[in-house]
This record gives sequence, C-alpha cells and structure tokens, in this order.
Amino acid sequence: MIRPGTWLLAIAFICASVAAGLASAAEKAPKAWTYMIFMNADNDLDPFADEDFTELMRVGSSDWLNIVTITDREKGPAALHYVEKGNNVTVRELGEIDMGDWKTLVNFVKEVSTSYPARHYAVSLWNHGSGWKHTQKVFKGISYDDQSGNYITTAQLGQATREIKAILGKKLDLLTMDACLMQMMEIAWEVHKNVDYVVASEELEPGNGYPYDSHMAGLKPYTTPREFVCHMVSSFKTAYNGGVYGTEDTTQSAIDCSRLPALKDAIDGWAKAAMSGSYAQAYKQALLDVQKFDTKTNIDLWHLI
Repeated sequence: MIRPGTWLLAIAFICASVAAGLASAAEKAPKAWTYMIFMNADNDLDPFADEDFTELMRVGSSDWLNIVTITDREKGPAALHYVEKGNNVTVRELGEIDMGDWKTLVNFVKEVSTSYPARHYAVSLWNHGSGWKHTQKVFKGISYDDQSGNYITTAQLGQATREIKAILGKKLDLLTMDACLMQMMEIAWEVHKNVDYVVASEELEPGNGYPYDSHMAGLKPYTTPREFVCHMVSSFKTAYNGGVYGTEDTTQSAIDCSRLPALKDAIDGWAKAAMSGSYAQAYKQALLDVQKFDTKTNIDLWHLI
C-alpha cells in the first residue's frame, strides 16, 4: 500500500492539548533518549498502527529510553501510550482529538518532555505526507486527520517546531517523518532553526513505513543524534532491500540542518544564473533526464545540478 502524497533536497544529506496524566517529572531523572511518535492513524493507514506497535514492543522502553506515542485510531478514541518490551501501556484515553492541528503536536511534546525528561529528544510524525505538492485533492503538508479534515501545513510545522524548541530549551535533536514526499528543501528550511537533524523520504513511502524495531535496536544510551539518524537510514534501506518488508523501491535520507544556510545561499546563486536564460537548452535536456519522484515536478536537486 502506498502512502499517497519543487525541488527536492539531496545535496545536504549526511548519509545516502494532551490532558495531564503522566508521572511527575520530579519523580524521574532524565534518561538518555525520549522517542515520541505522533501516530495519526485516523485514516486509511489505521491497520499499520498495530504492526508498528508490535515492532516497538520488541524493543520497548528501558532504564535509559522512553518510547511514548499519541495515537488516534480510525474507529476509536485517541490515547497516550508508554511502550514497554512486550507491552503497550495505555497511560490515558484522550477521546477524539484533532491530529491535523499543530497545537496538538506541541502539547504532546510538552507533556511528554515534562514527564519523561531526557538528554535527547526525537519526534516522529506518522501519517500521510504530500511534501510541497498542491493539487485539487492533496495540499502540501502532513498529518491528515480524516475526522476533522485538518492537516499540518509546512508553515505550521515550522511554527510547531519553534514552540517545541522553546519548550525544550534547545533544538529538537531529531525530527523524522514516517510519511511520503517530505524530504524537500522547502520543508527542511522551514524547521532548520529548530531541529538538528531531519530524516524523511523524497519518494512515496510504502505502507509499512519505518521498521521501528530495527531502528530502535540500533539506539544505545551513548548513541549521538548523528549516529542514530545514519542508523535509521541504513536500517530502512535494509528492510526494503530483501529484508523484512521484501524488496521495494524506496528513498530515505538524513539531513544535517546546520548545513542548510550555506546550501540556501548556493541555491540562490545557482537559481539566479539559471533564470538568466543562458542555459535554457541545457536545462531542457536535464529536466528530461533527471530523477523524478511521484510527479514530474518532484525532482532531485543534486541530480539536476
């Protein structure tokens, strides 16, 4: 099953209101990592939520790792879960909430980071993604909620990560998007001041999404964010290259956001030269041959250059 969903980014890759109810932060010393999954299954992806919980429970939280999810199901209420090895603990039922509202994301991170403090924080956005595409039916953004008809726009994702940075008192170590078409310069630029690393896919992502068990198995208490994102890319490739999910064409990459300002300057200069008209024939040929994703306007920036 394909998750349906401009320039796409390849040059900066470093490797190919939730209600109270969580435990008091005063009772918990910071762990090494807290991994948060914003699981919007209030749509046709609902069956994959159970599969991903099974994967997460194979690893589970530990004395140095918290795995916490907020999950809204297609035919059921939303809930906050703390994932243990072999057990998915429901911390609190939340009723029907709007997972397409960026404030829900911010409140989730605020509650979890307060109750499950850590040195490093990762947030995974689990849903459909449409990147920078704008058609009659699908608008650029992520986290489409079928009940509310709402979704998080690219601009709102920037606003959400700004507020999350303020809540944490530092940049979010890692933003992952378990969704289609989200690894684009436009999206990465929107969050780059608030996030250290972004992991996502340029192309459509298969319905199975992330192999969370192999992702989390590679995370250790001493693992740095940079090491973790590289492992995530590698384990994703393995899962779809004859691995647990068979063989499918996929893309996955990690971006070091600290390198994006220099990249933007380079793109601006390159675009100015491109628009001069002096290289029209070269660009015409390049656009015929360049790597495309999903639609003809989704092209790989590095390959085009």
